[in-house]
Amino acid sequence: MEKPENSASENDYKAFFENSAEAYVLLEVSHENTTQHQAITALSVNRSARNIFGNLQIGEYLKQLNTTDWDFDAFCHQVAKSGNPDQHIIQNKDTEQRVQISAFKFGENNPAKVAIRYEDVSEKELKKLKTNTFQQSEKKFQHYVIAGSSMVYNMSADWKKMYMLEGNDTLDDTKFINENWLEKYIPHQDHDLVLKHIALAIEKKINFELEHRVILADGKIGWVHSRAVPLFDHNGKITEWFGTGVDITGRRLAETLLRESERRYRDSTRKYHSLFNSIDQGFCLIEMLFNEEGTATDYLILETNLIFEVQTGLSGVIGKTMKSIAPNHETYWYQRYGEVALSGKPKRFEAPAAALNRIYEAYAFAIGEQSPYQVAVLFNDITERKKSESIQSFLLSLGDELRFISDPVNVEATACRLLGNFLGANQVHYGQTQGDLVVIKQGWSHILPPLVGKFPYQNFGKHLVAGYRAGLTQVSNDISKDPLISPVERQFLSSSGFHAYLAVPLIKEEVWVATLAVHSIEARKWTLKEIQLVEEVAQRTWAAVERAAAEERLKLSEQHLKSMLNIPQVGVLTLDFSGKILSANDAFLEMIKYARVDFEFKKHRWFDFVNSDVKASIKLLSDVQQSGIGGPLEVEVQRSDDTQVWLIFTAAALGDGTLVTYAVNINERKIAEQKLVELNEHLEQEIAKRTMELQENLTLLQTVYNTTLVGMSVFKPVRNEQNTIIDFEIVTVNKKIQDESGKNDLVGQLYTEVFPGIRETGIFDLMVKTIQTGIPGNMEYHYNFDGVNKWYATMFVKGEDILVSTNLDITDRVIAEQQRLRDYILLQQSEELSLSGSWDYQVNSNDFKWSDGMYKLFSIAPGTAIAPEIYLKYATKESLKTAQKVVDLIKNGREDFEETISLHINGKYKLVRLKGIIAKSTQDHAVRVLGVDIDITALRESENKLRRLEMRQQQEILRVMLTTQEQEQRRISESLHNGVGQLLYGTQLSMNHITAKMAFEDLTKFNDSRNYTAKLLGESIKETRRISHELMPTALAEFGLKAAIEEACSQLTEKVEFHCMVALKQTKLDTFMELAIFRTLQELMVNVVKHAEATRCDVIVLKEESNVLITVRDNGKGMHPKLHQPGIGISSIKSKVLLLKGTIKINSRPGEGTQVRISLPYKFDI
Repeated sequence: MEKPENSASENDYKAFFENSAEAYVLLEVSHENTTQHQAITALSVNRSARNIFGNLQIGEYLKQLNTTDWDFDAFCHQVAKSGNPDQHIIQNKDTEQRVQISAFKFGENNPAKVAIRYEDVSEKELKKLKTNTFQQSEKKFQHYVIAGSSMVYNMSADWKKMYMLEGNDTLDDTKFINENWLEKYIPHQDHDLVLKHIALAIEKKINFELEHRVILADGKIGWVHSRAVPLFDHNGKITEWFGTGVDITGRRLAETLLRESERRYRDSTRKYHSLFNSIDQGFCLIEMLFNEEGTATDYLILETNLIFEVQTGLSGVIGKTMKSIAPNHETYWYQRYGEVALSGKPKRFEAPAAALNRIYEAYAFAIGEQSPYQVAVLFNDITERKKSESIQSFLLSLGDELRFISDPVNVEATACRLLGNFLGANQVHYGQTQGDLVVIKQGWSHILPPLVGKFPYQNFGKHLVAGYRAGLTQVSNDISKDPLISPVERQFLSSSGFHAYLAVPLIKEEVWVATLAVHSIEARKWTLKEIQLVEEVAQRTWAAVERAAAEERLKLSEQHLKSMLNIPQVGVLTLDFSGKILSANDAFLEMIKYARVDFEFKKHRWFDFVNSDVKASIKLLSDVQQSGIGGPLEVEVQRSDDTQVWLIFTAAALGDGTLVTYAVNINERKIAEQKLVELNEHLEQEIAKRTMELQENLTLLQTVYNTTLVGMSVFKPVRNEQNTIIDFEIVTVNKKIQDESGKNDLVGQLYTEVFPGIRETGIFDLMVKTIQTGIPGNMEYHYNFDGVNKWYATMFVKGEDILVSTNLDITDRVIAEQQRLRDYILLQQSEELSLSGSWDYQVNSNDFKWSDGMYKLFSIAPGTAIAPEIYLKYATKESLKTAQKVVDLIKNGREDFEETISLHINGKYKLVRLKGIIAKSTQDHAVRVLGVDIDITALRESENKLRRLEMRQQQEILRVMLTTQEQEQRRISESLHNGVGQLLYGTQLSMNHITAKMAFEDLTKFNDSRNYTAKLLGESIKETRRISHELMPTALAEFGLKAAIEEACSQLTEKVEFHCMVALKQTKLDTFMELAIFRTLQELMVNVVKHAEATRCDVIVLKEESNVLITVRDNGKGMHPKLHQPGIGISSIKSKVLLLKGTIKINSRPGEGTQVRISLPYKFDI
């Protein structure tokens, strides 16, 4: 009875014979017969031979090898008869293919058996590389493939030096650097082949892999499968190579195994196990199990190598089915192995094994006959490599997603969503650090609710906050067991629903600015790769958020600049320092009477228009170049229509070699000044009165242009004995800072003592950093201390141990931005209710699409086909021309447009505002016209009502002002005619009466006449001064408001006793405000003298919070409020108070006197 081990060896032999890559045919040779081929028949044919000779059946003759040039039958008989192996090479004359036929006898003589091996030796013959592959004396079948590493080696980057080689007895070891390794290990005939593959691997930076001949340790020629991997530095440059070599000499000489005895079979089995236990790949031999339908459902594990347990984590598996080991093992593993078993074709593939939590690269091939269905599997665990590839792919997709998002909040949300999905987390959020709060605007969640809002530091606990400030990634695999978390912190964190977290703080300029956190509802062991991934995502998210925020700020800044440049009363132009005009707004072109289409920018020079004073104009440019600002410059400018206009220019450098210049039309002021020069000196005060409005406007204009909106300060650092900056001394401040702070004694004081909030807002740290680094620092901050609640933008620049600061109140801008956001949200919510719609016209296809709002606007059923000509259908007769223009602009796509047309829709008239913009291709061709239509019927009606109301108000103000001026002029005329005129006339008569003859004839009479004349001149001078004082009080200009009021009281105290009290608390009022208060009081006091019939009048002027309170109270006859309408004087006063944004209240009863109370803001913004 045959031993089991002999049966197993025979099976192994059959398997290797059947699956050998070389073609073998076993023949039976009964007797020599050169004419009858039946004496030579096939006993066995392996798979490779069947692929060559077709479907050769057992018992058939191998006719393909019998040619006219060679007698195959005689060749076989000779081998069978002599028992000596033999070889013969057949050459195909058409293809030049060379085939070597090898034959050797085996078995007994009854009948004789001959084994035939068919081998294509064309390449060996051409290159003369494999001439000694098989020795004539070795008549063996190759049936064993040797794998595994037989040697390791280390090479230099260019392969010129071998650092070391461990040969494991296969090759001689190299323990020192060897530059002659090629001669030592590679046969001379193979040098070119090896060097060619080395050069290719170096050029393409790929693995070196080659099967080649080597000189073995015993001096013989052997074969190895050599594989080397390049190592790179951080620049991607190859630094060295590490390689392994597998001795495949046995595989190359596998023929010898076919003639070994049973002992050799047992030895083969032992070597077989030794081989697969020595390779670094996992190996197993399995038997496939099929159901009744022929579908692979499981497999039985027959054999494994030693590395199997390392690669799978499974042990004790031999004799067990895979489903009993891992019930959830994926079905596709059984399907693929089943296909290999049934087809006999090997498969190489990569697939995940979720039940084992790994990913494998596998090579499966069938073993033996189809029954039982056995499959051998070689596999590698490539989990880590796949994870790295997955992470790299995720980071690439993250970058692609974030690159085109312009909203910072959407950047945060997208990064959180992608990271959460990739990690399989339950909650991800990105929070920005603001003061004592962590602000989370938007996050991502799965199962858990999203974490959004503002959270104080202390909620996260001291441990987390300390780690965040230090810039340390915070990791907790299980909150309930984390010894670093206190019970209170554990309770707070657990109440949020998660039990494991991974949080990465972002530190910028040594400040904790943001945190990216990932939460899991279950305990989770975070891997190093996951931690590194979250840290990388945090950095990329920060960069993307900062980029989006910067773009948003730039867009807002551009909008602000555009609004500033479109102020209609102010001309704006940009120049280079040679005077060339680069750009100008419409207001400036209007001032110089140029149409934009006619003005040649970059060709016109500023000096072309200011040639009346070129020297001063050049000085203005020089001042800007040296100090950054220049002006004001008043100059007469030549206009395109050959007229001149007076403009006042101011300029500032833009920092890019250009400057911006502002121009204001002061032509009226200049004309008024010219008239002042031409008028009589004695009537100067009257003219001043008549031109008061112009002077007041000039004062307002000069106040606007001469008062900067930017506060400026200079600081000197204060250091302690260790030379550490502990404070800053205020060296100087401008008026804006004094006005903002309400303090006039800032110079010499310490900054932190006057404004303690600068430490908490971070301003102090920024100042210290600017002093230490010399790098200008700037920031926007919210100052909410000492009763101040404003937003500021500040910038610090270092001088020679001083710090220059600019401070701009941006409260209105911030509030406007916040309001704009609220308005935008409100607009979104109300768009559906508004009477508006949008449209899209494709220029090439003439496709015209409407939104639902458009159909509603035109009262047309949604989906109705429309064309641009629909505007002509509904346009009124007056708007047909405009409608045709709109149709042409839409269809031609020439330019952006904005038009208003009147439509008649369903019996109603609608006024519609259209706006269209052109979308162009990369070739600057119009492809689409996008537009919006807004029903402004109600808006236009409201505007008309408002305009009529404003016009009535302006007419009323103008009427009062003209009446007041006329009354004042009449009063001055009467004063001059009845007062100064009569006195001067009397003087003239007296002067005519005095003669030299009188002096000689009657000296007494002469002296009396002269004294009388002198008296008349004195009264004329007194009356002139009185009128002059009424027109322009000198006390106001020289001594201030209080002295002027007191002087007016004393001058008018003749019929009425005036009592004046002025208490302004050292408040400094603008000049025009002092003049307005004085004129108002003067008119009220004159009214008391003329109309009140009073004996006493109290005049009180007080400073009260932000207002000046004026009270005039008399004990006169009073007036009935219902019966007495205000006269011109009271109406004039009311108009002035209204223009100054003040209030007026009159209390009067008959017989009880009159009280007038006026409140005016002492700071008046124009």
